[in-house]
Amino acid sequence: MRPSLSGRWAVLVSALIVCCALAGCAAAAAPSTSAGAAQGGGPGGNASGAPAGASPARPSPTATATATATAIPPTPTPTAIPAPQLSPARFSLFTVNPEFTTQDVSFTVSQPARVTIEIVPAGSNQPVRTLDLGNQPAGKVQASWDGKDDAGQLVAAGGFSYIVHATGAGGATATASYHDLGITHKRMVISLSKQQLTAYDGNQQYLTTLVTTGNPALPTPTGAFPILAKYHPFTFVSPWPKGNKFYYEPSPVSFALLFDDSGYYVHDSPWRTAYGPGTNAKLGTPGLNYTGSHGCVNVPLAAETKLFSWATIGTIVQVVP
Repeated sequence: MRPSLSGRWAVLVSALIVCCALAGCAAAAAPSTSAGAAQGGGPGGNASGAPAGASPARPSPTATATATATAIPPTPTPTAIPAPQLSPARFSLFTVNPEFTTQDVSFTVSQPARVTIEIVPAGSNQPVRTLDLGNQPAGKVQASWDGKDDAGQLVAAGGFSYIVHATGAGGATATASYHDLGITHKRMVISLSKQQLTAYDGNQQYLTTLVTTGNPALPTPTGAFPILAKYHPFTFVSPWPKGNKFYYEPSPVSFALLFDDSGYYVHDSPWRTAYGPGTNAKLGTPGLNYTGSHGCVNVPLAAETKLFSWATIGTIVQVVP
């Protein structure tokens, strides 16, 4: 069924009202004369785009249109993701001998990040080693340095800094620096069979001295131990109560080097006059000339004075059979 003539005008007027609404005005609508806008014909079959000689087009009624626009919010600018936050670092030891132990570090990062650590010698800005830890989740990050450079060679003894970079998902990078770390190549080798201590810096011998170690009941532990603390002066207090066969009165010394946190030290022993083989062989109350120590390494005062000045935290005490 074809639409009526009045229906045809309604269609044309509605289309023109929409055009006016988009232009933001009210206008009188007239039928288009473009052939491409032809509508269905009336009884004679003519369209509004009919050729010359057709009936003239009827005037279009006027209409007022009101346009209501709905605002489209602008696309928000992405909020920049802040750089990760790095916590203070914890180190296993501030100075290590890499021939015996690694330097372990841990810290936390507040968000997932790509983490690298540059290890830089004191007085330089050129790293000798870069540890690429890759992408790390938020939380605790751990790393170890073996004292070697990027070429796999042991670095020279000295001070170092750790420069940590953490790059977050948004590309922002946080940097934290940790200073006063160190590498040493010093060690003391203590022979239980010889009751002797020899100190080395790398392959260079520093001194050798006779010592007295623990007796058979309280032996000095074997192994490689880093010096953990240095004390001057120091007083030993018995962990055993009075009446125990191992009890001793408070005993002051001039120098003490802690090498195991169970309570083992390298220290001078003013109560002792004999050192060397046999001085730890007898059972009895430790502390006498031939009954050994409670497990510590007793050293003559002159040698201990030199060792205390020479040794650094991290110097290895290597106790061998």
